Amino acid sequence: KGIDKVMIITDSCSFDGVAPDDNRSEDLDVNIVGGQINGSRLTMAKACYNMERHTGCSVEEIFRMAASNPARALGIYGQTGSLEAGKDADLILCDRNYNIHAVYIKGKRLFEQSLPL
Repeated sequence: KGIDKVMIITDSCSFDGVAPDDNRSEDLDVNIVGGQINGSRLTMAKACYNMERHTGCSVEEIFRMAASNPARALGIYGQTGSLEAGKDADLILCDRNYNIHAVYIKGKRLFEQSLPL
């Protein structure tokens, strides 16, 4: 397909702790609530880490697949998906292992801390 035709996405969801009627297992890669699958546990950071580990793609290629390509597919690349003058200053500061250290939305820091994959 080539780098420009691949998107890294996830349907990860969080319940900020324990969900009502929760019977999740730490051994599963999905959240099960009320006996039904309710989203995965795959974070975007882990998806990017997996893509690098299993394909050998560069960090630049991975971030293009995780940000630019989805923005293009949604028709919002003129507003977001890359760092350019006039675009929203949405960015994630992470280390080489994709551990997230800060998140900025429209140039404003939402938080700054170290989060595990």
